[in-house]
Amino acid sequence: QWFFPDWKEGGHGSVNVLDALAWSVNTYFYTIGGGYQGFPGLGLSRLQKYLQRFHMGEKTDIDIPGEGTGFFPTPQRVAERSTHWYIGDTYNLSIGQGDLGVTPLQIAMMMSVFANGGTLYRPRLVQRIVDTQGNSTTMPPVVRATALGTPEYINVVRKGLRAAVERGSAQKLKAIPGSVAGKTGTAQWRKDKPSHAWFTGFYPYVNPSLVIVILVEEGGEGSGIATQVAKDFFEWYSTLHSPN
Repeated sequence: QWFFPDWKEGGHGSVNVLDALAWSVNTYFYTIGGGYQGFPGLGLSRLQKYLQRFHMGEKTDIDIPGEGTGFFPTPQRVAERSTHWYIGDTYNLSIGQGDLGVTPLQIAMMMSVFANGGTLYRPRLVQRIVDTQGNSTTMPPVVRATALGTPEYINVVRKGLRAAVERGSAQKLKAIPGSVAGKTGTAQWRKDKPSHAWFTGFYPYVNPSLVIVILVEEGGEGSGIATQVAKDFFEWYSTLHSPN
């Protein structure tokens, strides 16, 4: 008896994963996450399994204090709650809403996996340490996880993120030299307040060197102000760093 619509009135029709990523097709991800009409979907336990591979709901251990952990509703946490977990809760979780809390840094880490081909690194602010005698020590990268998905799966997501710019919700970035790939997000958090606007992406599409995350609290749809901020940034950045 509950209604979980696409954001587009009338829906997007039949789509594949590339178009679903390009246009943020809610109903596609509802089905993948929660199932529909005989298709079982991933369910809460398997959604947890895959998101934990990206260390969602954990601190990234960046070298500054006071970092938030975010929140993921594991089956154990759900069992401890006094309220029930409904299929609609799984649907909302499948599109990054409901009982899910993330930090912009966690989203940047996740996006970097698809930018670099499958490795999750621990972020750091310190590039090198120089002592009083001028001796320099470069801080090596720290790998948190490798091979997060087969190359085929990573490439499918990359193509979907590029499609968002070429023909989807992030078309404002289409003219950026060197090609951008990314994803818009519209996170509802209160019925009486505008949604949070998100954009995350990487640049350039081939041999990327940069991942960005834009979050505009109460900014409305991600395809609006968040993508516009990203556009302004990429236009500036591309003048300083010519893509390969």
